[in-house]
Amino acid sequence: MSNTATRQLVLQFDENGDPVYPSVCSPEEFKARGLCIALPRPVVPIIFVPGIMGSNLRNIKNMRGAWTPPNSMLGGLSEAIDRWAQSPAKRQASMMPDVVEVDPTQLIKLPSDFPLLTEEEARRRGWGTVHWDSYGEFLIYLETQLNLPFLDTEINQFNKRALQPDWQTALDCTPDQLTQSPYQHWNPQQPEFEPLTKDEFDHFANCYYPTYAVGYNWLQSNDRSAHDLRDKILEIKSYYDRSQYFKFQKVILISHSMGGLVTRRCQQLPDMESLILGVVHGVMPTHGAPAVYRRLRAGTETNGGFDILGFFVAKVLGWSAADVTCVMAHSPGPLELLPNKQYNNQQPWLHLQAETHQGQKTIVSLPTSGDPYEEIYRQQHTWWRMVDESLIDPASLVPKETPDWTAWASYLKALNFAEQLHDQITTQGKPFHHNTFASYGADYGNTSQQSFGQLTWLAKDSTTHLSPEQLRDELELQESNNLGKLTVSLPSAPDKTIHFRISGKDIGGDGTVPDISGQAVDKTEYGLKQTFRMKGFNHQFSYQDQHVRQTTLYSIAKITKELDLVE
Repeated sequence: MSNTATRQLVLQFDENGDPVYPSVCSPEEFKARGLCIALPRPVVPIIFVPGIMGSNLRNIKNMRGAWTPPNSMLGGLSEAIDRWAQSPAKRQASMMPDVVEVDPTQLIKLPSDFPLLTEEEARRRGWGTVHWDSYGEFLIYLETQLNLPFLDTEINQFNKRALQPDWQTALDCTPDQLTQSPYQHWNPQQPEFEPLTKDEFDHFANCYYPTYAVGYNWLQSNDRSAHDLRDKILEIKSYYDRSQYFKFQKVILISHSMGGLVTRRCQQLPDMESLILGVVHGVMPTHGAPAVYRRLRAGTETNGGFDILGFFVAKVLGWSAADVTCVMAHSPGPLELLPNKQYNNQQPWLHLQAETHQGQKTIVSLPTSGDPYEEIYRQQHTWWRMVDESLIDPASLVPKETPDWTAWASYLKALNFAEQLHDQITTQGKPFHHNTFASYGADYGNTSQQSFGQLTWLAKDSTTHLSPEQLRDELELQESNNLGKLTVSLPSAPDKTIHFRISGKDIGGDGTVPDISGQAVDKTEYGLKQTFRMKGFNHQFSYQDQHVRQTTLYSIAKITKELDLVE
């Protein structure tokens, strides 16, 4: 073994996608060697699909940022202040689905000594399209762990190459260790847990795994975003097909949150089954989340009066129902996060409750038929309606498709797209790729990870006796505010007002997606290869959790088990 010093050459690619290692000439007396990373020829692109609000958006006409989440605490404060001064009309004008596009020019921050790609290459792969603070570290992690699974290029004294710690953890895991640290955090849910074998790891290591990020316009329907993702997959395949060095195999998709709906729809599209090797889902709202109803009705929630960070986040996402409705009511993508017909095993999740002076309770639970679209989302005049028509179009931007077209009609059009997408991915095709793994949050011990599993409008004061019909249909809304409180009255007794408040978070999850929706991937009829029911992380930053990352590596290696290498 030579003791001559080495210098790492940064991996780059020419116009055909072939690897090159640019260097400079040096004097003969300068003996440092150039170290190049020898890449396998079979290539399996890893495509990361972010969650809602995780893609940077800009205005199509002036190219100014329409949605560029801040990447620091100071930036977050500045953004919150800007949003504070932004009226619902201005917010709507800047965030209509048809006036924005993905912005690929945003922050990319690579380590100064990163040997696997340059910022130029990272931008070509779409890393600038996603929010860096949420996903940048994970993209670097994937690129490193998948292509440099060993600690170094040297052979140790045992004539074995030392593995990166997370890979060693994945390889050491056996069924009898699942109750021991660190595997107790994995908590696999499928009947039999299959260890990752050395042969499977060696098969995995035969390929090169360039990591891509595919941001998308999360205001538009996820069906449209799925078609955009398909186009990107075909573009990536074409890129490697031109290469003289690489041999394209298939792609692996990794999703976060709503990105799971995009990937599920994408894998149903023509020709995708032959190009997608497998899928890894993270914290996907499999059947939706009641938090969407809550935010449309009462703005973005915080965790109490001392939640200063949550307060600023709420100002950015939408502090009031007016801030939220003016964007979401026009946007199929966010509406597709509503609970669908399969949510909670088709059991009611929205409850109306009043109590008399004598303690008699009247409770109405919806939906009774399992169809929330008709029973909840399309309700226009009930006091507990999800969308207030007066808040839909403050900027008067809704185009009139017919002479009698209204803001409510515009909302129903977006809602129809959402219902169609839900039907497509659950009943009209294979709901999941056959080679799918998933992880989700089910944290019941951490109050900050509590989620909305069911919602109840609860009368704050005693009432005269109300029949279920009166409670559901006859009360009239008098006033509502951003704190999840409203005042109603009966037409027969207009002077007698009743004050309702909406319930708080009631079930474990990841702070956003409730366990009810996350664990839906465990259903045996879906046929997922393995699912991991986990805790200890926040929804937005789930891929920053070490155990989620370990299960992701395990899942990718297991997915490649089905790969027949094309030479």
